[in-house]
Amino acid sequence: MVPADEIDIEMQEGNIAIRHPAYETRYVGVLYVTGARQPVLVHIPLKLGMPGFHSLRNLEIAYWVNQRDSNGRVSFGSD
Repeated sequence: MVPADEIDIEMQEGNIAIRHPAYETRYVGVLYVTGARQPVLVHIPLKLGMPGFHSLRNLEIAYWVNQRDSNGRVSFGSD
């Protein structure tokens, strides 16, 4: 579920917090949600097994950003 408003954001933050195994490292990012009144600071976990943050590919952004194209295929930007 990609968040659409403040309630969805709270739910996603909860999903991240209770994940097992837990994410060891989380970064703070700015999320611009269509249904929100203003940008929101959210926690973005470092993918499990990553030694550190070097690019967006190291972050578990699927909690916050839809990564599928209009045909439902997974779509990733280039580094």
